[in-house]
Amino acid sequence: MYNTTMKTILGVIILILLIAACNLSGVFIIGPGRLCLFGVLFLIFMQLKRKKQNTSFETKIYKRFPILQTDEYSRHLIKKFLQDVEWDCHSQEWQKWTVLHLAGNLTMLHIMAGIGNEEATTELLSTDTEVDPNAQDDNGLTPLDYAKKFNETEVIKLLEKYIKK
Repeated sequence: MYNTTMKTILGVIILILLIAACNLSGVFIIGPGRLCLFGVLFLIFMQLKRKKQNTSFETKIYKRFPILQTDEYSRHLIKKFLQDVEWDCHSQEWQKWTVLHLAGNLTMLHIMAGIGNEEATTELLSTDTEVDPNAQDDNGLTPLDYAKKFNETEVIKLLEKYIKK
């Protein structure tokens, strides 16, 4: 899987090739230099937006799960999770993170339910891996307990529906 920098470079190369092809055929009235500049600025904006989103998720995770802040290994895994998956639950990288256990015996399902990430919770529950919605952390709390603790109503409904199956 390409990392974020490789995706940006690949996007810029494709954009430049597209501009060159359109310029040769006379499709664009505006100059290719302006169009290329616009494309590069757009790609930079998208990267900054993604980085800001990851930072806000990371902040929310550490705020709601303070035990992870004190454990260097868990902090490293959360950062790696954010970099590898980039919150794209449909990537192949997602599978390896589904059964990961962090400090305090937390799972990724505990964390995604606790921060209210409905898409990630849904994807975790529908993967082929051994995701246990009734798994308890060291305090005896399940992912549903964390969703209730932080009043994440959509995730609560989702987990309750899944557990009743």
